[in-house]
Amino acid sequence: MTQQQQITSFVSTANVGKLSATQENDDSVFNDSTPAKPKSAKRPHTCLSSDGDHGLCIETELNEIRNSMKNILKKEDVKMIVTETVTSLLAQMKKEMKKELKKEMMVEIQTNKEKVEQHFKSDISRLCKRIDSVEFDNANILEKTQTFTKTTGF
Repeated sequence: MTQQQQITSFVSTANVGKLSATQENDDSVFNDSTPAKPKSAKRPHTCLSSDGDHGLCIETELNEIRNSMKNILKKEDVKMIVTETVTSLLAQMKKEMKKELKKEMMVEIQTNKEKVEQHFKSDISRLCKRIDSVEFDNANILEKTQTFTKTTGF
């Protein structure tokens, strides 16, 4: 048996009708909701007879297979889609996290600022009272000193 006849025999017995780009599963992620292609016409009589041009039949069937495989999603395509989607989601998540973190930090900073301001106001008030007390004590001491110098004559 020649190589041409072996290839023809293989192609004519192979069930190429199952190699279609349509999906049976409606829940499939890869379902692009395009109408199914009509089934191709049966092979011509010349492909089935032993005296026909088998090279032309094989080429025709290979072209049909290639055309049906054009719509099949490839691993690289899926990988690229998933990578782009995940990258986009991560970038969006990063942006949202930065925004949320900044918001939380601003609230924390404002709270701490108010606490520090209150603490300093309290300290300033306490120091002002102490200064007033020291000034009052100084005035009393000055008055006593003046009284003492008048009475003693120093």
